[in-house]
Parts: sequence; structure tokens; C-alpha cells
Amino acid sequence: MRSALTAPRVAISALLAFVALAEPVLADDQQEKEYASEMNAYVQLSDTSRVFLALGVTKRQPDDLTKTALGSYLDFTLKPILRQNLREADWERGRYLWIRVGAGLFGNYQVPFNEQRFSVEATARGQLPLDVWLVNRVHVDFRDVDGAYSRYYRERPRLERAFSFGGVPLLPYVQAEATYDTRYETWRRRLYQTGMEIGLSDHWRVEPYVARQSDNISAKGNLDRIGLTIKGFW
Repeated sequence: MRSALTAPRVAISALLAFVALAEPVLADDQQEKEYASEMNAYVQLSDTSRVFLALGVTKRQPDDLTKTALGSYLDFTLKPILRQNLREADWERGRYLWIRVGAGLFGNYQVPFNEQRFSVEATARGQLPLDVWLVNRVHVDFRDVDGAYSRYYRERPRLERAFSFGGVPLLPYVQAEATYDTRYETWRRRLYQTGMEIGLSDHWRVEPYVARQSDNISAKGNLDRIGLTIKGFW
């Protein structure tokens, strides 16, 4: 009973601590801000494939713009890592290489789903000293926005280290992403993000995070984001 009560308390404490650390990032009233929430569902089809469904809503201040995103994707992999040590929910952490393909709809309340994307990405993992993992993702979006076609190329290296505290699985990480936009033929955006994935059970996790985005094209420049992703595994 004691351990059952400890895990939720540790998870709540971790969330509160994260919010306290994130508050200074969004303290400047003049800085453009974005609040993001996302629900992800992972449905395992086999040892080497799964379905990934995503629903996201973001609200940007001070212009009070709300954006929505809906996506459906297929993940598949080639080689597992130490299969006997894997839990069912740890599909992506147990692979050296996996690939995702799928499509998404994007828009806002004023112009719902005016953008369609077909996406392809590949993610590779390698272990570093001290049980730290380097995870590198290469991603391509083929975009159709009101009939105008373009592409996004994204490169996102990430460092993460899994551990447990009070019986709660934790995965803190830092990552950086650069985006090349073919409309402007330049590396347009850079996104720096840190967060922590918190295991609530074998089937549920939450991931609070903070991020800063810089944009070479936008006149508004930097954007600060605070977000929460809820993940379900079946």
C-alpha cells in the first residue's frame, strides 16, 4: 500500500516542480507565448509495428490564436534492443532504428484543417556513457496549405536518461530541432526544448515540457511554449 501511494505523490511532486521551473520562461508579458496540450495513443500491432494517433490543441498569446492538429501514423522497426528486458509500453526505447509514416490535418478555429501533411521520419538511438542515450530524428513534411505545396525538413538530436524515483519511471531530456522551409529556401526555425516523461502506470504517461522557438522569417521572432502531452499505450 505504501509503494502504491508513493508513486502518485512522486509524479505530482515532479509536475509541480516542473511548473515552478517553467514559470520564469513565460513571465515576460511582451514575449509571444504558446500553451500546448496533446493526447497521443499508441496501439501495438506486432513486435515490430504500431499505430500512433495524435490530437493537439495550442493557444497563442497575445493574439489569442487557437490551432488544432490531428494525425494518424504507422511506426515500424527493424531491430530490437535486449528484448528480454523490455516492457510492452517501451516500444520505441527498445529499438536502435524505427520509421514513421502517416498524415495529419492542421488548422485553426477560423480556418479549420486548411493544411494537410504527409510525413516520413526515421529515428536512430545510440547509447553514451552514464546510461545516457543520443536519439536523432530526421523528419520530412510534404505540405499542402490551401493548394500551395512546400516541404519542411527537420533535424532533431536529443539526449535522454531514464531512471526511477520512488517507484516512478522518469525520463528527463533535452533536444534541439532545426527546420528547413522550402518556401524560403532557408533553415527557418530552431526549437530548443526540455521536459520530462513521467510514468503513471504501464499504460499511461505524462510529459510536461518547456520550449523556445526562434524564427528567421517571422517578425515576432522568439516564441516561448509550455506544454503537456498525455500518452496512452495499448
